[in-house]
Amino acid sequence: MQEHTSKEAQSQLVLLNSQEAIVYNINPSAAVDTSTSPLSTTNSATGVDISWTYSSGITTVQMVANDLQVQQWVALGLSLDEEMGEDHVFVCQHLSDNSIVVKRLINPGGHVTPIAASSDEGGTFTATQMKLENSVVTCEFTLSNFGSRRRRQSTIPLLSQTTEYHPLIAIGPLDSSNAMQEHTSKEAQSQLVLLNSQEAIVYNINPSAAVDT
Repeated sequence: MQEHTSKEAQSQLVLLNSQEAIVYNINPSAAVDTSTSPLSTTNSATGVDISWTYSSGITTVQMVANDLQVQQWVALGLSLDEEMGEDHVFVCQHLSDNSIVVKRLINPGGHVTPIAASSDEGGTFTATQMKLENSVVTCEFTLSNFGSRRRRQSTIPLLSQTTEYHPLIAIGPLDSSNAMQEHTSKEAQSQLVLLNSQEAIVYNINPSAAVDT
């Protein structure tokens, strides 16, 4: 294998209103594209499993992160173009007091750090579980009530259960006040996923890796 050994572009098409399964594994010690900063080859890595199911108009999402450190975050972005910016973002944070929170954000206009989403960006976000157990962080939430609200003018497209998205996975630090800082690692995938089908994404990367800027 040559360049891009830490990236996977898939041509398959998936829908959020059907049952799907995608398994994607990255060896955190693998070499990467030499045009970017390489990943370090330590044994410690953060493994992220993101999956969701769909039933009766409700998308139930689970984000599981192994070895997510205190004052770190992991995020799922849903992108139309594989690039950061104009995205819907869901972030699981391991706060300085060892508690776990999950938030819905948006990334308008190419913001380096996402900002809080309003209540009318598409669907209703409801956090259902946030826990830390045996060094494993779990964040669960649901997305429902799509199309039930009148939307104000916004800078990004409305989140939809019937739109195909490229998943973006990123990991980064929190500062002393638990504010998100710029990601230290990221992965933009060319595969397409839907919120109205069953999906599973597995991502493993060294959280201390330098990121392609």
